Formats: sequence, structure tokens, C-alpha cells
Amino acid sequence: GRQFAFGLQRLRAEAERREAAERLRSSEQELSDLFESAAIGLHWVGADDIILRANRAELDMLGYDREEYVGRPIAAFHVDRPVIEDMLARLHRGEVLRDHPARMRHKDGSILDVLVHSSVLFDNGRFVHTRCFTYDVTERKRSEAALVESERRMRLVAHNLPALIGYVDREHRYRFLNARYGEWF
Repeated sequence: GRQFAFGLQRLRAEAERREAAERLRSSEQELSDLFESAAIGLHWVGADDIILRANRAELDMLGYDREEYVGRPIAAFHVDRPVIEDMLARLHRGEVLRDHPARMRHKDGSILDVLVHSSVLFDNGRFVHTRCFTYDVTERKRSEAALVESERRMRLVAHNLPALIGYVDREHRYRFLNARYGEWF
């Protein structure tokens, strides 16, 4: 009787252990799938500043195959050495980087403007790896620069027209007066 009960207890414990191991494996697989399929560039960097893992979005954004990217120093892909060195130093100190601007080199040699959000996973004070999200903002930066240039040109034209040109906002404050206004008053 006792041996049977003890054997039954061992079987239940073994079944519970197998169930827990299967739930853990399933959970790890779901997280791995989420990491890989995310639409945002993701990568992990180890305490030695070597890329440990990168998802498809990160690789596609930069144009590299996994073998060309993972296992290499993250600094090798950054254009501005002082920027990446500062980022890594701050991460090693435990700081969180939010929308940190950087420039990264695409495999084709072009330069991407990116914003990086990154923090470190620590385990009992030991640096395990970073968790980095990389957003390509190259087109946004180009659009902003084009808008600034367009505004500069419009002001130049407006200042040189032989007419009074001004802009008043909703609160009836002057936001722009061309050079002719200065000559008028």
C-alpha cells in the first residue's frame, strides 16, 4: 500500500514537472516568435558589446544577413564612434536610453538616422544583455530638413518681393513680416 502511494506520488510529481517544463518551453517559444516577428528592429548586446541576437526587422533595416551582424561588435555598425561609446558607457552604468539619436551604416554604405531605446537586463547586479529597439527615422529627418529649406526659400522670396507680406497667427500675433514692412514703418 505505502509503496504504491509513494509510486503514485512520484508519478504525479514527474507529470507536474513535465507539464511545467512544457509550459516553460511553450512560453519561451512564444517570446522568441514575438522577438523575431516584431515590426521594430530589436537586438541584444552582451556585456562585451558584441551583438548576441537580432530580429528580422533589424537585419532588414540595415541590410545584413544574420551571420554578418550577430557576433560582431555593435560599434562596427555605428557611424559616430563617440556616440556609440557614450551609449554603451551609459548602459553599463544602468541608465535607460530613450529615443537616443544615432547613425548606423547600412550594408550598402548608406547612413541611416535612427532613434534607439535601450536598457540592460541585470541579474543580481550582473550585466546579462541590452534590450535595444531601433527605429529608422532617416526619411523623417530628410523631410524635416526639406521643410526647413523650403521655409528658408519662402522667406527669402517674401523678403525680396515689392509687397508687404505678413503672417498673423490665431491669437493675432505677428509671426512673420517681410523686409518691406520694415521699410514701410
